[in-house]
Amino acid sequence: RWTPRGFRAGTRAFWVSDMDTTYVFDAQGQLVQQIPIGAGTSFTGGAIAFSPDRQWVVLRDGVRRVSNQQVALNRLIASALFTRDSRRMVAQNGFAVSVYDASNWQMLWETTDGGFPAFSADGTRLLLHRFVSSSFARVVDTDTGQLIWVAPSNLLVYRAQIAPNGRLVGIVYQGNEGISRLRVYDIDTNTIVLESPYDHVQQIVFSPNSRYLIASLGDGNTTVCHDLQTGQSLWEEGHRLPSNFSVEHFTPDSRYVVLKHSWGYPVVVNVATGSTVREFTGRPYELIAATYSDDGTRLALQYADTTVEVARHIPIEGDTNDDGCVDDADLLTVLFQFGQTSYGWSGDLNRDQRVDDADLLIVLFNFSSGC
Repeated sequence: RWTPRGFRAGTRAFWVSDMDTTYVFDAQGQLVQQIPIGAGTSFTGGAIAFSPDRQWVVLRDGVRRVSNQQVALNRLIASALFTRDSRRMVAQNGFAVSVYDASNWQMLWETTDGGFPAFSADGTRLLLHRFVSSSFARVVDTDTGQLIWVAPSNLLVYRAQIAPNGRLVGIVYQGNEGISRLRVYDIDTNTIVLESPYDHVQQIVFSPNSRYLIASLGDGNTTVCHDLQTGQSLWEEGHRLPSNFSVEHFTPDSRYVVLKHSWGYPVVVNVATGSTVREFTGRPYELIAATYSDDGTRLALQYADTTVEVARHIPIEGDTNDDGCVDDADLLTVLFQFGQTSYGWSGDLNRDQRVDDADLLIVLFNFSSGC
């Protein structure tokens, strides 16, 4: 019955809630704190969101301080989102969007024509997007609400994402014959930096460094990756994007991303190459979401049965035994399994169903990584 709340900013402490209580676990999985605020339901006063620093919890009727449940803000809130530094919060109720200074809980500005808010990484820019009754995507200054950029009015925008750098915005719009297409704008110059060649684009997400954009196509069975620095399409794979796909599925250094295999289990993919470097096949239920800690050493995976699994470290290419270090043991594994051609060998690092020179080179190139 757990609802994952993610890692506290700058730590490996992982927070989850049930219907009554929020539980805090340390990096070793030991329970270190219990807070009498649960997830609730859509009809009760359960937590909607926590600030990244975990000082504040958002409930249906306002905001409270986590440490003592003191009321900081009284108002009805349907959804809420904080900046990464927890200094600003945007609250939404219908099409009404309000931005608050979290240091004193004074409202900075409000609009009755908003939707699906998303912050840039530094919190200075806010994307608003709506598709119901009218279509728009616009970026405003977080503190003032002043308009910075707006998508062309002739585009019917299905989805929109702002890159962490706050400069790029990706939009999925209706192209010819009603086919959804992907376009990326540099909003400071109002120029198009990418016109994706793919049709039927569904979900999109930027990597933390804003260099890569990953998109799902069609019914979600195909994933593609664009390099926005070079304008090239890097790879196309038959993995699916998990639901609620976000920047949190990436390692903070943008080297790896968690996708969902077509059979439902999580796979960790090298962003630059598209190659699978780790699989989590031990759970019978489908992956729902994934979150990395800020230092990239912990990965929390949520499954459809509400089970939450936390992995100890990020995947390291060449690490055959998942001990976080590419060393003599991994080299020996590849050498002892060399020549094997069936599926499932730990020495088959590139997952091509054979242990060969390519796998040996992966170990040699990454030797001593993580040690």
